Amino acid sequence: MHDYVKRITKMIPKLSQEQLQRIIKNVANENAMLDSILESLTTGLIVVDKQWRILKFNKISERFLSFIHFEDETNRSYKKVWELISDVDVSEFLRDCADKDKSNISQEFSIPLPNSDNLTRFIVVYVLSLVSDSKINGRIIKIYDVTEQRLQEVKMRRMENMAGLTTLAANMAHEIKNPLGAISIHIQLLQKAIEKQRNSTGVLPEKKFVEDHLDVVNEEIDNLNRLITDFLFAVSTVTDDTVGGLTATVAYASAAGELHDIAFHNRYLPTAIQSVILGQKNLEGRKLLGGEFTFLLMNASGEVLDRTTNAEDGTISFTPRLYRAAGVYTYVVKEDASVAKDGVKFDANEYTVTVTVTDDGLGTLSSKVEYAPKTGNGTSMVFNNVFTPAPVQVTFSVNKV
Repeated sequence: MHDYVKRITKMIPKLSQEQLQRIIKNVANENAMLDSILESLTTGLIVVDKQWRILKFNKISERFLSFIHFEDETNRSYKKVWELISDVDVSEFLRDCADKDKSNISQEFSIPLPNSDNLTRFIVVYVLSLVSDSKINGRIIKIYDVTEQRLQEVKMRRMENMAGLTTLAANMAHEIKNPLGAISIHIQLLQKAIEKQRNSTGVLPEKKFVEDHLDVVNEEIDNLNRLITDFLFAVSTVTDDTVGGLTATVAYASAAGELHDIAFHNRYLPTAIQSVILGQKNLEGRKLLGGEFTFLLMNASGEVLDRTTNAEDGTISFTPRLYRAAGVYTYVVKEDASVAKDGVKFDANEYTVTVTVTDDGLGTLSSKVEYAPKTGNGTSMVFNNVFTPAPVQVTFSVNKV
């Protein structure tokens, strides 16, 4: 397709209007077919540029990752891909890949299904390089749904555990049966000996005879006790330091039969909050129109994160920004004066905006927004423009009577 476009581009001056229309129609049909293929994939696909802004994505990727909804969807083009993903773990993974310039890497995540209390989707996210003209011009993010595979693995593991439990139960039954059999035999021997003596001389059997049988019974009872103890404790190791001290080490087995220490891992994640950066636009000399002037929200490196226009009443409001952790976030806001307006003198002032997010330690975040002008004083963000109408020349004429 790329070579085809190159050849057609060279031939454009020689083509008739009818030929151009036919070529454009063919290209449009080709693009429609590619879009249809993209939407038909069962794999989520997101294409981002060098700045990790989304260039293309299919619907299933949005369903897998639950994109954050914005009232003005045009603002998506100014957002990093991780700012659009609601799941914290996936968002942090993609941010880490961007910060450390990682590629050809994957990670598995478990994401709770929306509107469900106990259902989880398992996905694998791959990050690959987007190469064109022998250069890396972005990233391709692929998302695979491996829920069914993981459920099958869990099912197989449960079946293996049940088979292992059945084997363990059979072994335990065998080990318990042997001591019980020995106990039963020796008790029967004692009963017969006592009965025989009672029916003949009436004297009990010799002490040694009785004790021998009782020693066997006690020994088998000890064996049973040991079996039960070993069953209750997965692994118990006792070592002797040879100086009169014993040390017991207990290890516990997982459902898969692997030995491990008991540990509970908790993770603290406060509820994310949104904060809005607000300002005011004033125009002296004529009435201000809604959407007339544009304002830029940038990071410390000068990268544009968002842009907005003034309302009819002069209000400036950027898209609410999402914060998931405590910290101090700094931005710069200025007016976009790149497009001149007749008679309007732009306000060249810039504002440093500081958003301080605090955590109360109970899962709740709060934010405070502060504004500091580059020149002058003030605690709010105000841009003042002045309109000066162009002078006109008037000619007076008179008649002499």
